[in-house]
Amino acid sequence: MAMIDKIRRQKELLLIIIGLGMVMFLVPFDAVMALFQQGNNQPVGEINGNSISIARYQVEREVRSALFKYNDNQQLDNEVWNKLIEDELLGAEFASLGMAVTDAEFEEITFGDNISSYPSQLFYSTGQTPELKSNMRMQFEQWEDDGVVYFQGYKDAISSRRLRDKWVDLIKKGVYANSIDSEYEHLLKEDKRTFDFVLKRFDEIPDSIVSFDDGDVNAYYRAHKSDDEYAQETERDIEFIEFKVEASDEDVTAIEDELTAIQTAWKTTELSDSAFCVENGTSGRFSEIDYRDGTFDGPENENFLYDPIGSYIGPYEHGNYRRIIKILGRENATDSAECKHILLNATTEEELAAAEVRLDSMKTAIKRGASFEGMVERFSDDPGKVKNDGLYEWFGKGKMVPEFEQACFDGEIGDMPIVRTQYGVHLIKILGQKKAEITKLADISRGVRASSKTVKDGWNEANEFSINYSDAESFRNAIDTAGYTPKEANSIKPNARNVGSLRDAFDIVNWTYNAEDGEVSQPIRNGESWIVALLTSAREGGEPMLEDIRDAVETKVIEDKKAEMYLAIMGSSDLGSPNAIADAADTRVRKATAAGFGVLSIPGAGAGKEPEVLGLAFGIPVGEMSKPIRGNAGIYVIAPTAEVVAATPKDNYITEYSAVIKGFQERASSLATTGFYGAIKNSANIEDDRLDN
Repeated sequence: MAMIDKIRRQKELLLIIIGLGMVMFLVPFDAVMALFQQGNNQPVGEINGNSISIARYQVEREVRSALFKYNDNQQLDNEVWNKLIEDELLGAEFASLGMAVTDAEFEEITFGDNISSYPSQLFYSTGQTPELKSNMRMQFEQWEDDGVVYFQGYKDAISSRRLRDKWVDLIKKGVYANSIDSEYEHLLKEDKRTFDFVLKRFDEIPDSIVSFDDGDVNAYYRAHKSDDEYAQETERDIEFIEFKVEASDEDVTAIEDELTAIQTAWKTTELSDSAFCVENGTSGRFSEIDYRDGTFDGPENENFLYDPIGSYIGPYEHGNYRRIIKILGRENATDSAECKHILLNATTEEELAAAEVRLDSMKTAIKRGASFEGMVERFSDDPGKVKNDGLYEWFGKGKMVPEFEQACFDGEIGDMPIVRTQYGVHLIKILGQKKAEITKLADISRGVRASSKTVKDGWNEANEFSINYSDAESFRNAIDTAGYTPKEANSIKPNARNVGSLRDAFDIVNWTYNAEDGEVSQPIRNGESWIVALLTSAREGGEPMLEDIRDAVETKVIEDKKAEMYLAIMGSSDLGSPNAIADAADTRVRKATAAGFGVLSIPGAGAGKEPEVLGLAFGIPVGEMSKPIRGNAGIYVIAPTAEVVAATPKDNYITEYSAVIKGFQERASSLATTGFYGAIKNSANIEDDRLDN
């Protein structure tokens, strides 16, 4: 129910969204959009000619921010944008197919006996128990009765995912393979041929023996600049200086003084320890610490072990924090345990219940003298533990999933509890327990961070640099003369999350797409640093400029020159055998045994896939020799030594049929960059202008 608690805590956002939802219900969409003037009707992008306004984008963003947890704003922004693309591209497709999710279907996949994967991830990560299903149903009913946007928000998200899943299933069911496809799959993999061959690899030929000029490079560029391998994405390259902002001694002293004042108040407060920690902590929750000897590094260990209950300790240093601690109590409790277990995998309620019945029968048999270890070997679904009789040697707190740990720590030695976990159902035999004195602690801490004054001082230093070195030439001169350490970040995409070593660098990405080539930025805040960047390259999507791919083009030109040279050498009319060709090319004759199309590489070549060479090898008669063939790795000459060994016909091709269908379905249903949706998305006209707003 953690998600429900999150929703309840976000009351202010909830009221905003409720109000927005009421306005949108009462007023036509266009009129609602009119409320967001002063630039908010400017588009954030366009999808197949349909403009996406800032207002629509922000409404979707606020709703999804309330419903789901995101690591950062950029992750949220990208998911919202991708959802809008999917809605635009697939909405009409679903409608034309008459696809819908009825209320009854929504109930079944969210609370019923056939919960789909998406609601399962959202609401039932701890298990699909009847109690949790009932609680979720009541929560949804309450949201619906109250007119809360969460009801419609979750319903829309779940229904949208369900429609997509149904569409994928429909595609899969439409994929067809016949007996010819299956037989062809068999022949493709089982036809074999053995042949001798000569290979002169391109990487064995020195670059220095061929020559080329700008005319060759330009000719290759003009002929191939539209090839897929050179298709250029919209990208930016930068160099940057990082001015780290670290807490000063004064900042640390101020943090310690604040904690000292809190500790003084803690000693006299009428609040409970948990309430005081929540009020004065930074996490908004109280978490009691179980301390064992050596849990923390530092001299404070002695205080935790021996100071009286009720003592206050600190402020003291703990990593990049300062902490104060109160000793709440001590107890002698189980600190580690050892056990054996039998696991039966299960996921649905029906499977879990059946597994419990089976394990209860095993437990009865063991009590009557049956071997626990024998049961492990015969029945356990934990392959990693079958070989050692299901044993988990001594483990401490936090090493096992909570339900498993609790059973081992709270039970008695010799007990055999049956426990459900995320892995299924376990029959556990507790073999041993070790006790230790545990000190219960409460803590309040503060991260050691720079104060606003220190942050401003850092900005002043970075700003002075950006003013004094405001163009590419002076920026690089400053690096050479003033001792600054530059860093690079290349191939920055428009919606990149990270930039080189910088995490969550959306502001920097935004600057790169609004700056001119050679421009130096003002200081940009990133975490605990100020960044001053130089835009060194700006590339737009489409056909690349020659300078952007010159190295790759020159590599190909050199390869072409090598190919031209060795096609002539190995194709000389006076070379009548593989051995003569090998001598002329300064290489050797190799043998490919049982080569076939199942792999597409040539045995013995030490190269990658060579489909064209392999295909020609199957068509040359025994006793004859091919002309030189240009492959991916080099120049080949093929001389078959035996006839093709044809695949043995089969009575049926059921296995091949299953493989063909599976491959077709995987390719057809992929929702990433391939498959039907990938094809629809790639052919759509999508303009992402979010960085311009």
